[in-house]
Amino acid sequence: TLMKKYPEIIMFVGTHTDNTGSSSMNLSLSKLRSQAMVNYLVEKGINRENLRFEGFGSLRPITLNNSETERKRNRRVEFIIMSE
Repeated sequence: TLMKKYPEIIMFVGTHTDNTGSSSMNLSLSKLRSQAMVNYLVEKGINRENLRFEGFGSLRPITLNNSETERKRNRRVEFIIMSE
């Protein structure tokens, strides 16, 4: 809704995983997720030129990965408005 109301917005989509599995698998998984998020937004009418994305894998945790609760918090998608 925000991007349709303000079509000049540039949005960054960053995806993250927990540290379960190999680093390369997590990086690949998060890149696929970020691309899927962009594809979804484009299907909903958002201009692809206004979207940037990156998959970070398990490189940027927001908490430890010592419990399932912590791992769930690290598996996330972040949307950041880059400019208007």
